[in-house]
Amino acid sequence: KGDLDIAQAKRADAFPTPAANWKEKARNGAKGAGMAAGEAKIKTRMAVINGKIRVIKEDFGIKLFLLLNDYFKTSSNSLAPIAVHSATDNIVNEIRGGFQTCKADIIDINREKQTKEAEIQQLSVEAELSRVS
Repeated sequence: KGDLDIAQAKRADAFPTPAANWKEKARNGAKGAGMAAGEAKIKTRMAVINGKIRVIKEDFGIKLFLLLNDYFKTSSNSLAPIAVHSATDNIVNEIRGGFQTCKADIIDINREKQTKEAEIQQLSVEAELSRVS
């Protein structure tokens, strides 16, 4: 981000006075285009880095979800909150609550997905019947 700010500031300071003739305008245009290309290069690098970060976070989230799912499947580790006797108990309850919300969202999305798949199946059956008749 710092490189981009510097590049943008340099481009802003590169043209303190307007060009007086067509040669200066052409030179300024070429210089401005080069600077803008440099900024675009930095922005592209930043987008690639942000994409890599997002992939790492998504992979971590998937792994963590699977671990929590396995952990909370056992009856001794149910999703019911535990009695708070220490600060870590509060943390465990927050993790349970977040996991429970996430799991409920996934269940809702899967239900919606099944509904849409049934609608698609119904539409394809209707289309097949209209072709036959």
